[in-house]
Amino acid sequence: MTDEKGVLVIGAGIAGLEASQALAESGRKVYLIERESYIGGSLIKYEDVFPTLECSTCMTAPRQKAVMENDNVELLTLSELVSLSGEAGSFTAKIRKKPRYVSVADCIGCNECVNACPVEIENLFEERLTTARAMFTPCAGALPNVPALLPDHCLRFKGEECTSCAESCMFEAIEFDQQEETLELAVDAVVVATGFAMMDPARVPGLGYGTLDNVYSAMEM
Repeated sequence: MTDEKGVLVIGAGIAGLEASQALAESGRKVYLIERESYIGGSLIKYEDVFPTLECSTCMTAPRQKAVMENDNVELLTLSELVSLSGEAGSFTAKIRKKPRYVSVADCIGCNECVNACPVEIENLFEERLTTARAMFTPCAGALPNVPALLPDHCLRFKGEECTSCAESCMFEAIEFDQQEETLELAVDAVVVATGFAMMDPARVPGLGYGTLDNVYSAMEM
């Protein structure tokens, strides 16, 4: 049984996952929002993590699975906080939820739509070192195991008659008519777990990043 008053957790990296699971196990209703199409945060980009050199995927996968299977947690990907009003014990959170354009219920994660997409773009998940498609899956094992269409790069959303992804999907999971939603959630507490961002090393000229060959950031390495 859940507490009628919910808790909003912002960010589905390792901290957000831990907080969501702990709150859910205590009987609280949790709204976990994540601006990306996947959960796990920056940690899933790493191989081994300090201090035990544990495999990052091994560390996060059980937590991702637990949160996704917990009935007390409502996971909202591609979602961002627009405004927060009220006071401790009585907040109203306005959430903007972008469309994925792929049905989470119908998709089986086969990635045929990704393979069929004709548009190549820089892969931001992999630090622009590789290319990705406008129908995007960040990495093998990403959860939810459902790609997301990036409308800024999609030919169809630029006015062309491209249906390559839809034609490749035998489960009819591609939904071009999905719309952006605005949700209002009543919560009594907010946990901010928005993670970190890497500093742009080009801001320090003496490092030679971007001007000297074979100078990489730690994430690129």
